[in-house]
Amino acid sequence: MSKLTREGFRAMHEQAAEALERSRSSLNVLICAGTGCIASGSMKVYENLREECAQRGLQVYVGLTHHGDAEKSLHIKMSGCHGFCEMGPLVHIEPLGVMYVRVKPEDCREIVERTLLGGEVIERLTYHQDGVSYPRQEDIPFYKKQHRVVLASCGASDAENLEEYIAKGGYIAFEKALFDMDGAAICREISDSGLRGRGAFVLICSNVVISAIKNLIPDMVRIPAFVVVIASFVTLLQMIMQAYVPALYATLGLFIPLIVVNCILLGRAEAFAAKNGPVPSFFDGLGMGLGFTLALTILGGVREFLGTGKLFDIAIMPEQYGMLIFVLAPGAFIALGYLIAIVNKLKKA
Repeated sequence: MSKLTREGFRAMHEQAAEALERSRSSLNVLICAGTGCIASGSMKVYENLREECAQRGLQVYVGLTHHGDAEKSLHIKMSGCHGFCEMGPLVHIEPLGVMYVRVKPEDCREIVERTLLGGEVIERLTYHQDGVSYPRQEDIPFYKKQHRVVLASCGASDAENLEEYIAKGGYIAFEKALFDMDGAAICREISDSGLRGRGAFVLICSNVVISAIKNLIPDMVRIPAFVVVIASFVTLLQMIMQAYVPALYATLGLFIPLIVVNCILLGRAEAFAAKNGPVPSFFDGLGMGLGFTLALTILGGVREFLGTGKLFDIAIMPEQYGMLIFVLAPGAFIALGYLIAIVNKLKKA
């Protein structure tokens, strides 16, 4: 397996962007594959649409695949959630801009014949409100007043196609971290950004919610339920950062979702929040969040001092005396081990 280089990644991005642009000249049928639409039968709609196209000899392309001029057919994709769950299953057709709601598998034949082949809008499948038909998604009242920032691509992208994600700017933060930064620079970026404390925010919020609903959660599914609650607050944090501090999000977006798998959050949910009320759980989350923030700050400070001779970017000793091992990933484990040993020694004294 060849090593990924920056030039290789950028070439991959450029190829994906070109493929995405070419695909826009073809019909793109996006079937919502969000949880609500799947529960309403969108996967059967997806299968039936493909079958109807196959019966007519229409070439259906997966993702951004292209085969020269013959590609002037259609792309059928499973998209992320469109947000209009009560009207699912949803079928969005571009570049026509048509949105069909509450689509049933038996509607697929008519969609292929009248809309995909004939360019005609099927009015009975469009959204209606107060006797008015809204065939285009952008005109539907639910969407018309929305200005999407975080969710700009939601419902407009193939949820299972990595190439399309890259074409729309995916992994930009990963590129910077991989090719421009070493371990110390990444840690410094996080420290300078003020990202510390976001985990505490998630810990406090998830603790309070879990403690409030603990009696409603069956014991058999408590861990998955806790993960869902934690993931919800991480997603909220991610959206807020992307909306209000996009530059910071572009740099650190790669690391934010990892908060979900932080064992500290799940551990406190299981050990404390699930056994206590909202108020004690709030202070438990606050105390734990501050405590871990302090511990990570001390650990980062020790690594920075031993690795670069600096402390909070202030030179303490000549940089040439620094030990590179502490800047690298193994240095975190070594420094942590020595800090734990020192704390244990002080406890026994």
